[in-house]
Amino acid sequence: MTEHELLEEIRTHAIVPGCLDMSTWHTCETTHCLAGWAQVIAGDMKKDAEEEGRRLIPSAAFLFFDKDNLVRAWLETRAWLPENRPTFHEAIRKLGVRVVTGDEVYDWTGGDLWSYDNSTVNVNSSQTGGDLRSYGNSTVNVNSSQTGGDLRSYGNSTVNHLEAAPK
Repeated sequence: MTEHELLEEIRTHAIVPGCLDMSTWHTCETTHCLAGWAQVIAGDMKKDAEEEGRRLIPSAAFLFFDKDNLVRAWLETRAWLPENRPTFHEAIRKLGVRVVTGDEVYDWTGGDLWSYDNSTVNVNSSQTGGDLRSYGNSTVNVNSSQTGGDLRSYGNSTVNHLEAAPK
């Protein structure tokens, strides 16, 4: 089974209400996280779920510790296919995520900010809340004295947290 075929199979199960729980690998026989579903469908429960998930569905590994609604949006829109990413971006925008796909300077006061596909984002804020993520070949530069969420980067991307020097 290819990664795309496995993701399609995971999708059929995980988008059913109550069948996706990203807070734990396996809740019961019918509720799992993304990596847990990969493990169940592949039929090998003896290995570590995260390790097995990274091997089976590497394009989804960036979501392994994410919120249920964002993972569900990724599955529903089939965002592992490049042509579907704009649909996914629109779906997560509706969930309150700021998605940037070009160069931008942003005064950010809260919520999640995701940077994609060769974009550069400069965030200027004295306090932030939410997750900053950088995907593809994108860069996020954070000029902030405090952040209230995770700074994550995936693939060839970077997130730079540039705290201002104390005065």
